[in-house]
Amino acid sequence: MLASTTLEIGQNNTAVAVTMDKTAEFAIVPMEVSDRNATHGRSELDQRSIEWHTGDWYSYIAAFSKEDAASDRLPESHHLLHLHQGSYKLLVRPMYEIRIFGDPRNNGEQESPRMVLGIDMAARALDDVPRDEVVGIHTDPHHSNVPHVVGGWLAGWGLSFGVRNMHPTEAYTLESIDSLKQPSISVELGIPLTLSPSQTLVVPTKLNQSAPLGASITSLDLSLTLRSAAGDTITKAVSVPLIHKDAFWEASSDDQDHHAYMYSYLAPDNTVQLAAATPPRKPAATSTNQSALPPLMLTLHGAGVDVRDLFFSNSIKRQDECWSILPTGRTPWGYDWQLASFQAADAAVDAFHQHLYGLPPTMSDAERQKWQFDPHKLFIMGHSNGGQGAWYRLSRYPDRVIAGVVAAAYTKVSDYVSFAWKVGRHYADPALHGVLHSSLSMFENDLFASNLAGIDLLIKYGSADANVPPWNSKDMAMLVDGWNKRSGLQGKVRVSEVPGRPHWWDTLFSEDDVQTAIEAACTSSKNPGYAMPEAPQSFTLTVANPAEAGPKGGWQITEVEVPGRLARLQVQYTADESSEDAVAGIGHVKLHASNAKKFHVQLDALQSSTVATFGNASAVRVTLNGQTSNVDIEGARTLAFEAGPSGEWQVLASETRSIDAPAARPIGPLLRIVSTAGPMVLVVPSEGPVTEVSMWKRVAQRFAADLLLYAGINSQLVPDANSAALVEAWLKGHLGNVVAFGGPHINSYSRTIYYDWPTKHPIHFVDPESSAQFRIQGRHFYENGTALLTLAPHPELRNGLAMVVHGIGIEGISRAARLLPTRTATMIPEWIVVDSTAEWMGEGGVQAAGWYDADWGWSEGMSYVQ
Repeated sequence: MLASTTLEIGQNNTAVAVTMDKTAEFAIVPMEVSDRNATHGRSELDQRSIEWHTGDWYSYIAAFSKEDAASDRLPESHHLLHLHQGSYKLLVRPMYEIRIFGDPRNNGEQESPRMVLGIDMAARALDDVPRDEVVGIHTDPHHSNVPHVVGGWLAGWGLSFGVRNMHPTEAYTLESIDSLKQPSISVELGIPLTLSPSQTLVVPTKLNQSAPLGASITSLDLSLTLRSAAGDTITKAVSVPLIHKDAFWEASSDDQDHHAYMYSYLAPDNTVQLAAATPPRKPAATSTNQSALPPLMLTLHGAGVDVRDLFFSNSIKRQDECWSILPTGRTPWGYDWQLASFQAADAAVDAFHQHLYGLPPTMSDAERQKWQFDPHKLFIMGHSNGGQGAWYRLSRYPDRVIAGVVAAAYTKVSDYVSFAWKVGRHYADPALHGVLHSSLSMFENDLFASNLAGIDLLIKYGSADANVPPWNSKDMAMLVDGWNKRSGLQGKVRVSEVPGRPHWWDTLFSEDDVQTAIEAACTSSKNPGYAMPEAPQSFTLTVANPAEAGPKGGWQITEVEVPGRLARLQVQYTADESSEDAVAGIGHVKLHASNAKKFHVQLDALQSSTVATFGNASAVRVTLNGQTSNVDIEGARTLAFEAGPSGEWQVLASETRSIDAPAARPIGPLLRIVSTAGPMVLVVPSEGPVTEVSMWKRVAQRFAADLLLYAGINSQLVPDANSAALVEAWLKGHLGNVVAFGGPHINSYSRTIYYDWPTKHPIHFVDPESSAQFRIQGRHFYENGTALLTLAPHPELRNGLAMVVHGIGIEGISRAARLLPTRTATMIPEWIVVDSTAEWMGEGGVQAAGWYDADWGWSEGMSYVQ
């Protein structure tokens, strides 16, 4: 579906702020090109003029009606475009999705879907704009994260706010930031950042406070200084609103107030993120470090929930002994609690454990210890999309879970938003479909249900849920219960179907069934020592990406044989085979590994559990895929296994918990590029055909805007001619993953990545210095309109990733831009080639796709070429 209208721009050099609410993509085309298209049909010139921008699919940007209509200041927006005087055609492509527009049958029993889109645009001519107004400050909730002031003290690492550059060609470096009016607060920039033309950044600002703030101080006034390449400076005033909360540590234990507050922390990508915290009613009676610490309740919100209003925090009862933390997940949709949002939630736990943000720095260490918790004992809860995130976290890191509550959750996106009716189903080779769908396997929670065996779970939903059908919960409950039975366990999964209740109701988490589940795990009277679940005598560990999966029962897969496929490890502890073995203290375990190249077990985790055969064992007899080994484990802490080239297994006992071995390469899918350890580096070409160079720069600008909107990730745009300066920034931890726009023939940084490939490159460029053509397994790709996206080894960061975005001709650049991964459920493995047939065949137009092998070489079993 395509809708259109006309747009008139009255002056040259006009900045246009654009947000397309609930829209898949849009384009602004000069009217003369549109007229020519109607008269002569599509042409190469037409394709050059149509550049598609992504819409604000999840309605992240606040409605413009909240802005001052009389102000000439451009409001916040997703995209900032620069247009000249003339007439334009605005093309808007909507797309129906049940998560966005709902089921029409819930709207008056209608059968036809109804889509309501929002088109928000504002313009400002820049010719007469003073220099200091070219840069704008935004402290709206979408661009600003500010902690609460608790008992006079700012609760967190710092704060962030938005800064936008309206200039079409000039960049500004953020030079310094200062605090005004408040001598007790000093501030500093978290990392060095450069603001490119048309770009918006969120500015991480570290706070240092030496004295409490009075309740009358309702804002923090800052001054930001920026410098242009020519040396000109701009100083911008920033006023950040503050919210005060009472000192909860001074309240009585019978106080009915939840005392929930927001704290800030620094996420792995050097952005400031927020989480809500609710303190326990009763801190520990003693402050000894030897006492067992209570668990932490980690709760994940559903789609569209802003935890800053604290209604979600206050819907959960305040507990006697444990903290409750609700991270934002970076956005109101939580990025489906995967990748960058998963990392941010982990960082929320780690930072809070280290600093206990919200307690005053003047509190003694002994008193602070009474409020401490065990970050390795998590009680996981989640609702709706957060329930899906709870399944994800529960099943990927089971040894950190004490129990869980999953409410009204869908299991995986393809069960919730059906993939069955895509146009590509009529054209795509089933083998291709399998390769593409494998890019989603690491996110599909039912595939990892085996890891949940032995964990106490409450699965809750309303029988009248019209959002997430109740069969999702029933299906997952049945699946997990089946894995428990295979481990010889009963009663680990409880299902609570509440008659007549919808998707959400205010008392969902405060009702007795949820409170009983929490108390059973998180109160010392009902769970002495806050004991973790016992390891089953037999279980199956399932892993897709070892970098985003933890151990189960002490066993952990650290490298897969074939990236893109699931790896499984079946563990079965067996009784002593003879009385002599029992006397000799020999334990027995049978293992079966599939697609697991390396794995290990922490012996101290076993010896502290109820695994009888390992409790006092000094040796172990391991049968692995039919191969039996006797291993002396006296004094050992780790038992490691590695598959040899001929299928034989090496077994090594180590006295340390870590294994000294080269780390496996980071693996995809392509969407994992957003799991970045700093601002994303976007490298654009400096030389080449003018039209292509300028187009690649605009693609990078759009991608930067999308990363900020959908994942809250900053980007740094760098010309390939300046790429040598990146090394020092990576060494300092100031930058993260890197995306090179344009293939080796036009982008020197892409050429460096190509030449430095660690093995024979499966994608062979015919002439990397001058030609855009390439070959894959004998297939020659040369036609205009062909696009290639591929992951690559990061040039400096061992655990980082690079991505090269390549297109043949103007059409190829445009097509490559539309393949860039910004939202979850992107069905692209580690590399993909698409041509013009994708315009009408969908995924049937994918000419080649696949994964690399463990050494970045060709993977025959996980690749497809037409």
